[in-house]
Amino acid sequence: MLTNANAAGDYLASQLSRSIALDSAKAEAIDAKAEWIENQLQRGIAVEGHDLDTIIETVLDNDGIKEALKIAYLYGNPHGINVLVDAEITRLANAIAPDLVQAHLDSMEDAA
Repeated sequence: MLTNANAAGDYLASQLSRSIALDSAKAEAIDAKAEWIENQLQRGIAVEGHDLDTIIETVLDNDGIKEALKIAYLYGNPHGINVLVDAEITRLANAIAPDLVQAHLDSMEDAA
């Protein structure tokens, strides 16, 4: 039981500190998971039902793909296509990572 204002303040400060540390750790876990997802997708390994085929389908719907294909053909420079594919991989990794981390945290709570 909290017997005085100092004890209450110390308790609240420790709870806030704990919450900030947990949020920071979760953000780091999400960043690490996003990097892992990007690496897997760039290597052609599917993650959560997404693979290079689904990524390329999405890129083909991108407005910039026509210009990137034209440059790749005319100048032998596929950089524009690579940029579009890499951007989609990054977008997808950042979208999937929070859910995967949360599912992992939930499974840890269920096991406890």
